Amino acid sequence: MDESSPVELYAYDLSQGMAKSLSVGLLGTHIDAIWHTSVIVYGVEYYYGQGIFSAVPGTTPHGTPIKKIDMGITHLPKEVVEEYINELRSEYTAEKYHLLDNNCNNFSNDVCNFLVGKSIPSFITGLPQEFLNTPFGEAMLPMIENMFGKSRHSSSSSSSFQPHQIPPHEPPTTVQQSAIITGITTNAQLDNILSSNRCVVVDFTSKTCGPCQYMDPEFKSVIEEKSEKSGAPLLTPVKKGTKMVVGVKVETGVAFEISSRYNVTATPTFMFFLDGVKFSEFKGADVRELKSSVDLLLYTAYPPHPHTRVNMPTLNSLCAIPSTFTANTPYPKSNMILFSTSSSIDQIFEKLKQFIGEVEAWDKNDKDRVIGVLDELRGQMRKQKGVSVQVPSGLNDAIDAILIHLSEKNVFPLIDILRILILEESVQKQFADTIFPKIMMVLHKFGGGAESIDEVPKPTALMTLRLASNILASQHLANIVLSETLTLSIPTPTDAQTRIAIPYRAVSTALVVESLLSSELNIRQTAASFALNMAIFDAFQRSSDDGGDGEGEDEWVEWRCEVVAALIKALQDETGEEIELRLMASISILLRYSSSSVVQLAKVLELSDILKKKKGGVESATDTGKNSKIDKLAKEMIDLLNWEI
Repeated sequence: MDESSPVELYAYDLSQGMAKSLSVGLLGTHIDAIWHTSVIVYGVEYYYGQGIFSAVPGTTPHGTPIKKIDMGITHLPKEVVEEYINELRSEYTAEKYHLLDNNCNNFSNDVCNFLVGKSIPSFITGLPQEFLNTPFGEAMLPMIENMFGKSRHSSSSSSSFQPHQIPPHEPPTTVQQSAIITGITTNAQLDNILSSNRCVVVDFTSKTCGPCQYMDPEFKSVIEEKSEKSGAPLLTPVKKGTKMVVGVKVETGVAFEISSRYNVTATPTFMFFLDGVKFSEFKGADVRELKSSVDLLLYTAYPPHPHTRVNMPTLNSLCAIPSTFTANTPYPKSNMILFSTSSSIDQIFEKLKQFIGEVEAWDKNDKDRVIGVLDELRGQMRKQKGVSVQVPSGLNDAIDAILIHLSEKNVFPLIDILRILILEESVQKQFADTIFPKIMMVLHKFGGGAESIDEVPKPTALMTLRLASNILASQHLANIVLSETLTLSIPTPTDAQTRIAIPYRAVSTALVVESLLSSELNIRQTAASFALNMAIFDAFQRSSDDGGDGEGEDEWVEWRCEVVAALIKALQDETGEEIELRLMASISILLRYSSSSVVQLAKVLELSDILKKKKGGVESATDTGKNSKIDKLAKEMIDLLNWEI
């Protein structure tokens, strides 16, 4: 349980009223009292005289306080307070007592700053200077200094204060590996940070301030935790490579310019800035206030996406994916539809070798080389589970030769081998480095690049879609296959000498869009699986790792619009219940945390009307079977569409 205690300042008059009545005649100015103060916290009164003492409140030798001043509430645990008081005992000893510089009021001021981040009233701390500014006080100063030692007030009345000369500081490094920036000394440096970051928290601190030292690790912990995007998807994008919030440490003993600009009178003071404008501030060592203030700042800057409030249990049960991904969520390949089962590896290789042997217009030596590579690969794939598979060095050329010499109807065993092989984690990086352009050629040639998907032999088309689905089991390969910058170079239809570059993302999108139009139910069902895997990947990379929510977001929005439009069209014409479920799940995931333009597109395409017509509409839901799931998911999707972004 969090501990807290009220903090009070007891103020006593050591003159017992004489200062008030005699001060004008003696000093030429009015003084209310000769102040002695103590601090009451956790039911104990602490004060300084011939050392630090503690007592039951109101029982000290100083009598009855003439003022009881509420200083606030401390949330520091009692043990921390007692430890701090004990640390002060070495500073506030009988030997170090000074009537003007190190007295009971200095002690009370330090303790109150530690407990609540607030100084005691200036009419108390300013009393020594007020006294010395009188002729009598000036005359008494030599005697006081003879008794207690040189006073820091001795030159205040005759010369202006000269600030300590601070050595020049290099401008801070603003590279955002860390969310905490230090070494800030000028307004220009701070303005640069405020203009470069949406959310900034400035900690005005001091090396001699006890509460500041207590808050320092807490401040760093809170900022580091909140600086990275995590949790629920956001309505406002976070630019890729930037922190959600940046913390700035400003040492008030050095950064006079900044402290003066923002009128900092106590440490620690925490100021919160949104888009360069001061948002809020508070003073004192209050960790809970710091956390809640940072949360409010981030909520204002980056409100959660409204769709986080839409409950979709049917979707979650179908795909077994969380409603949101976080930075700690593992890549969701287990939630995807993957094609890992196969017939005998030996049978697949023998079928491929048979097709190779039947090609007459193929040099025998080249055939033997290709078959040798296949035999080496088969040996690797026969290894026990858990043993790394090594891709033969000649596989890239072998794939090239097979694609050139085998007909479309006979190439499916090669694609089947690649489908199985690409699920091996030890192979995925090797494929990314060497084989992937050949894989993209397969996806293009036997998918979106074909005049019609139904003209591609069914086994080849099926294996191509299964290969594409399995690619998404690897986060690294998924980023490649949906890359907008990586391209496939192919000859133009009219001139083989002229080549054009097609982005990998366009190749993958064309494959799924064209396949959903197939007259073959198995082709459409496998294409729907590929679409679902793409949607799951998109949700993961959007929620957990910026995923284009900053730079390049327009390209991703265009892609989502294209895919959503194709899926809605396919859903409208589809009659297979399993395919309908996969299409609806894919659309739901793509829409769930998309921008308003994607959701608006779905409304324009009358998705709600299409959903209501599926299997009799949402009002006819039964309790069992796919029909019930379709009806329930349709209702959830309609609710999703009705939420305004």
